[in-house]
Amino acid sequence: MNVPRLARTKIVVTLGPATQSPEMIEALIEEGVNVFRLNMSHLDHATAGAMIERIRAASDRVAIMADLQGPKMRVTDVDEVFELTKGERVIVRAGEQLTTREALYVPAGDLVSILEPGQRVLIDDGRVRLRVTETRAGEFDAEVIAGGPIKSRKGIACPDVRYRPESYLNAGDRADTAFAVERGVDFIAASYVSDVDDVTTLREAMGEEGLAIGIIAKIESRLGVENIDAILAHADGMMVARGDLGVELPPEEVPLIQKRLIKRAKLVAKPVIVATQMLESMISSPVPSRAETSDVANAILDGTDAMMLSAETSVGAFPLEAVRTLIRVSEHVERETAAPPEHLFNRPAHGTVEFICRAAAKAASELNVKAIVAFTTTGSTASNMAAYEPRVPVLATTPSAIVVRKLGLQYGVHAVQAEHIGRYDIMLYRNVQKLTRAGILEPSDSIVVIGGVPVGIPGSTNMLQVGTVEHFLAREPQTDI
Repeated sequence: MNVPRLARTKIVVTLGPATQSPEMIEALIEEGVNVFRLNMSHLDHATAGAMIERIRAASDRVAIMADLQGPKMRVTDVDEVFELTKGERVIVRAGEQLTTREALYVPAGDLVSILEPGQRVLIDDGRVRLRVTETRAGEFDAEVIAGGPIKSRKGIACPDVRYRPESYLNAGDRADTAFAVERGVDFIAASYVSDVDDVTTLREAMGEEGLAIGIIAKIESRLGVENIDAILAHADGMMVARGDLGVELPPEEVPLIQKRLIKRAKLVAKPVIVATQMLESMISSPVPSRAETSDVANAILDGTDAMMLSAETSVGAFPLEAVRTLIRVSEHVERETAAPPEHLFNRPAHGTVEFICRAAAKAASELNVKAIVAFTTTGSTASNMAAYEPRVPVLATTPSAIVVRKLGLQYGVHAVQAEHIGRYDIMLYRNVQKLTRAGILEPSDSIVVIGGVPVGIPGSTNMLQVGTVEHFLAREPQTDI
């Protein structure tokens, strides 16, 4: 094979002031970014729209994910950042007014009303910590346990209560959803998903125009962890959002929860993104800490499909270096772990597609093949293939440009747009020929090919063949039979 870097572990990058220029977007794509994230918590529609235009102008292969603010509780805007000190007494009120030293405002009356004395309130991922001392209608008093700056729109978590908002999507989220659908993004990330109703609420808000857009459920609370199987049954993928998980739950629980969530997603062949503080020190440093590189490596060993950079690329001083670091670590780990974990082959095959994909992954691990060629209409076959973490590239051909972009989130998958019409033997010949002419395959390469008849019907994968590219191209099928 003679190809550009075919990433196994995929890279999701958050755009922001440090990276939103056309030149930087092109540079990030050149480095190997697969998905750009637009954090709608910090973007207006004009800025986000300009970012989308620049991404689409730079590449028709890179996916775009709009990340909704969701029902995460936040303090309201502040005119000027101010500092709370340990031992200080503060008032927290329900409302939309500006937050000041005199009172912190939270636009969630139902949350304020359920808190009781002694319970904790954590602000800005736990950097500022309060303890409730007295409650009244619509407000409570609190003592500052750990001080720090209070900034606009920083998140609030209350780990001592099981809080679920009355309405999952507020007016702002609905407006952002309509904008994302109108602009044709590839994924919408649903923040703070607690149960399956949150996913279906978002899907209904997306309407028929948004049916092709994938929903990524962000797991950020104990309720989300407890309901993960039902959530995965309706979402198109999952994000392990460790920042809020580590605030909502004791931090020592998060590493094992991450492993369990990834395993649950693999069982149903849904892509997983591990996010938050992957390379946090690289916001201001050109090199990562040793702990961060170990964290990245362990996420790959856990089986994540993708890793996401947040502040490292949105506002950091070294965005390109951060992407290069992720790629270097992932390539090293992938090279040193030459065989897929055996437990992946224990995943039960609930149908023909899963059985064929498992057989293809097994063939790739035991035979000297260079790639798996998978014909996929909706991306489902390629997703099933990715769940087995094959140690050779999955070259997925699909007639859909949207599917090409969405497969950029799947472990080990490199998608190419190609026609899927007519007889199977003609499609096989032309698709393998296209991969060869593109320089992705060479005549001497041994490959596994999976596909199915009837051609172009989702879920019809029922065939597996092994041979050299030269063998598959030995004789061109007659088209007039």
